[in-house]
Amino acid sequence: MPLDLLDLSSQVRQMGEQLARRRVDEQHRLRLLEGMLAEYADRWEELADLAESVQDRVAVPTGALDEHVPPHPRPPAYTAMATDGAEIDPDRHGGSGEFYLINVGRVRIPYGQPEREVELRSASMLGYTDEQLFIVDPRDPRRQVPMRDRHLDALRTVEELRALADLADAESNEGFVPSVALVDGTLLFSVLEERPRDFLRNRFYTDFVAQLERLRQARVPVAAYASRSRGIDLVHLFRAMCRGAAEDCAICAGAHACALRGLSDAQILRGGLDRWERTGLFRVRSNVHDPYYTRHHRVHFFMLNTGDEIARVEFPEWVARDQSLLNLLHAVLVDQCTKGFGYPAVLARADDRAVISLGDRDVLDTLVQQELARQGVVARPSAKLSRKQVRTV
Repeated sequence: MPLDLLDLSSQVRQMGEQLARRRVDEQHRLRLLEGMLAEYADRWEELADLAESVQDRVAVPTGALDEHVPPHPRPPAYTAMATDGAEIDPDRHGGSGEFYLINVGRVRIPYGQPEREVELRSASMLGYTDEQLFIVDPRDPRRQVPMRDRHLDALRTVEELRALADLADAESNEGFVPSVALVDGTLLFSVLEERPRDFLRNRFYTDFVAQLERLRQARVPVAAYASRSRGIDLVHLFRAMCRGAAEDCAICAGAHACALRGLSDAQILRGGLDRWERTGLFRVRSNVHDPYYTRHHRVHFFMLNTGDEIARVEFPEWVARDQSLLNLLHAVLVDQCTKGFGYPAVLARADDRAVISLGDRDVLDTLVQQELARQGVVARPSAKLSRKQVRTV
């Protein structure tokens, strides 16, 4: 057995004690922050002005911080669309050649439209050509980066949104029935957030925003749903507001450290938020994203209380500025979370279609090996992989 369970059990017990102390400390710090939230609830414009001068990625309030909005009734008929994706990275040890696979689950469920059929399917893309396996700097062809790891994650994210835009285009031709398009996670394309502003970031961000524009042209509100969000954009804004050391802060002095340490936006905003209510709107201001996201597509978000957790919902500015689309999004999310036992049902179905099982991987590997053998190419795994399959001393 590779794990030393006796040693681990002792560490797990210590971790449990630490987590219990941390939970008590978080509750104490949240009570200290209630006063700060109450003080700035109606002074949101001061915070919005401050946010424009902060270097970190921050949340820009667009209204009172204590705003709570109940959902509108769900429309009698609407269409929910969602996509999700998974990938297989190139395997340099397998000996079957360099390739990757992206699998995107596509789901469209028409509610209150008995004459229409549900669409549940997946689309797989195999990348194996030089153009697919490498990202080349258009200004210097000698610079090329392999399409793997976070770059493959970025490509999968773009393909998920492209598939969602395809669904929206098709839906817009079906007639006037309210539609909502959902993806899991974020619209901020954070997988390359730490990269400098170079050809790699430009390669993916430009395509991603182009798909957002297709959704805007189809007039289908798109949103990203993050379950149990750990976003800290508002936390960063409050930190910028403090500016001083913890011992000089009337709030943090009671916590003997920064009261915001380890907290998320969801924890700060959940107070008094009843089930299915949402907070007011916040815009994300970011030096990384703003140069690529035009004014139409700057990301906004609200927090939604599903009863079991506080979820973060992100959407473009064109949705935030249209009250009818915003109300539709809120109502559909409530209905979807009700149907999905706390998580949007259409997103769960998209995830089902996107998953690449171990059996799927074995089938793909067999197909590749058979084709290589048919072409007279011998697949030779690396020495590392070969020796892992043989026990030696």
